[in-house]
Amino acid sequence: MRNDDQQSNNQTFSEMAERQEERFQEIRDESLNVGTGQDAESLRERVERLEKMFEDHQHLEEDGSKELSEETVLRGKSLNISGAGVEKGDFITTPVSVTDGRGDIEERKRATSVGISIAGQKEMADEQINAFISASKVAEEEDLKPRNQVDFDKINYARVRLIHSPQVSAFLSGPSSFAKLSFLSGEATPDIISTGTLTEGGNTLTDSGAVFENDSLIIGQLNILNSAGEFLESRIITSNSSNVITVDEPFTQPTGSYEYQVVMPIFLGTANTPFSRAYISDDIRLGIGTSGGDQVQYIKWGKGSPEGVVTANIGSMFLRRDGGTGSTLYIKESGDGSPSGWVAK
Repeated sequence: MRNDDQQSNNQTFSEMAERQEERFQEIRDESLNVGTGQDAESLRERVERLEKMFEDHQHLEEDGSKELSEETVLRGKSLNISGAGVEKGDFITTPVSVTDGRGDIEERKRATSVGISIAGQKEMADEQINAFISASKVAEEEDLKPRNQVDFDKINYARVRLIHSPQVSAFLSGPSSFAKLSFLSGEATPDIISTGTLTEGGNTLTDSGAVFENDSLIIGQLNILNSAGEFLESRIITSNSSNVITVDEPFTQPTGSYEYQVVMPIFLGTANTPFSRAYISDDIRLGIGTSGGDQVQYIKWGKGSPEGVVTANIGSMFLRRDGGTGSTLYIKESGDGSPSGWVAK
């Protein structure tokens, strides 16, 4: 039985070798006969077809990018993609993009992208690295140009962003010793940065150049910025017309013109797919604006009474780990921005 199997294998290998030899001979004959009219014309046609296929997949007339059709597999210890850049206006480089389209890239309407943007100077307090993943729906074909860039004013998108300020010590990031801060945030369109006017004590901002859809900004966060783009105060949007935004609380900034930003928050988890547990080591901050602002409350915990020790705004809570009956839960009932006013419950 083993001899029969061996003979069968030898015969199969012999047939394969014969077919390979025949193919090699055909290629050799083609190369030798290339000078004849019919064979030369056939070879020229094949070369022209290959050149056309190559040209169609290079986009040399636009940006030098290359396109690979069908399934593509990359193997290696690491994959390094150069595409990081500085965020300019509403554009952020997206070196890795996946779209749902086929054929021309201009036909692709939905996409997910992974990108990075950097801000500030290396080893300075304002140095910042932003890594994000976004899901987007393109409104117009032109919005995908130039390639590897996304205009977040013209598409419907949501993104999650890791914001990292890398300074901590010379050992990790150079000679600077600025505090290391990292944030995980998320936002969705509309993502608006513009200029408008407000009245101190009023609750509306007017942008004469805007053309918003009525009430399209509800539940968004309105950030008021100074001329340098620095944060001043925040409000929650309750309604809007084509060029007037109404917020939940009066503005405290002096009457005048300000740069403003509209940010739409995203949900963490869903009603049907909630997270099972959140691990928090420090405290839970509720509200909008700066941590020391009057629109922020905290849920804090620790040992001992918070009275005279823990600074927070009215409405905050403190859970005392070593408390007893009537001294475990504390509510901040007075003294915004001060350590006094805690009442045990």
